[in-house]
Amino acid sequence: MRRGREVLETESDALRAVWSGVPEEDVSLSMAVSAAPTLPDGPFDLKEYLEEIERHLILQALEICDHVVARAAERLGLRRTTLVEKLRKYAIQPGRG
Repeated sequence: MRRGREVLETESDALRAVWSGVPEEDVSLSMAVSAAPTLPDGPFDLKEYLEEIERHLILQALEICDHVVARAAERLGLRRTTLVEKLRKYAIQPGRG
C-alpha cells in the first residue's frame, strides 16, 4: 500500500496510517488479513493477550492526544470515565505511561 511516496509494509505502518487520518478504505485489506494474529500451538491466555492489546492502544491514544484523557477517550470511542477506569486497571498515569 502506498501513502504518498511511502510504502506501508507492516501492520504497525497500517495502524499508524489509520490513526494519522488515512481513510480506512485506503489501507489494504490484504495487509490487514496477513497481519492478523495466529493462534499459538500451545496453551494460550486470551484474556491476558487482549488486555495487553488494550493497554498498548490506550498508551498510543494518550501519546497521540498529548496525554489529554478526554481526547484519548474520544479517539478510542470510550466515555472519559470508562477510560479513567481502564487507566486505573492498568496502573497508567497520563503523561507517564
